Amino acid sequence: MGATHNVSGGLISANVSALTALADGRLAAGCGDGTVRVVDVPVDAPVAMVMVLSGHTGRVMALVVLPDGRLASGSWDGSVRVWDLSMRVCVATLVRRGGCMTELAVLADGRLASGGGVDGRVRLWDLSTATCVGVLAGHTTAVTAMAALPDGRLASGSHGCTIRLWSLQREAGSRMAEGSATEMVLGRQVSGTYALVTLPDGRLASSDGEGVRLWLPPPLAP
Repeated sequence: MGATHNVSGGLISANVSALTALADGRLAAGCGDGTVRVVDVPVDAPVAMVMVLSGHTGRVMALVVLPDGRLASGSWDGSVRVWDLSMRVCVATLVRRGGCMTELAVLADGRLASGGGVDGRVRLWDLSTATCVGVLAGHTTAVTAMAALPDGRLASGSHGCTIRLWSLQREAGSRMAEGSATEMVLGRQVSGTYALVTLPDGRLASSDGEGVRLWLPPPLAP
């Protein structure tokens, strides 16, 4: 049995809602007090706090590492913050009015997808301009899981028991109108979708709290 190391004390709040591994091996944690805490987790040495990133005013529910190494965090406060970890500062804030940001996914083209709240919409963000460039409408309840496919599509799940697959092709620099993406219902869950992950062979794994299902998305239309 492998050794277990507890990250406790004052390093990471016990109320952790999101975790992600950084490219350099450090661990980032989204906490209930609105902070993102980054810790060094060596194998044979004590865990050490590296930095505390403050700015959110609600629980941090989602974390993703961006292609350029920056970190994005989504919160109950309705915002996504983008952090430059080398400078330890927030370099961009993406704001959604009237809803929370509980799900994040990085698309193959570098855009960021966010979901959450009760309106069932997925929002697409251009990180170079920190603006929303598309709104995907289809779910009728809160978006609770998302996963980016290698071919550029996005899978999203909700409390409404459906998994939707979105095709997000666009012309460079164009803005997608609400609901303009081609979408299909990939499948239905027994209850809400709580997790989605893309497997190396292209299949999609989902969890509805009662088990894990595997899906084979149809090929991307030419």
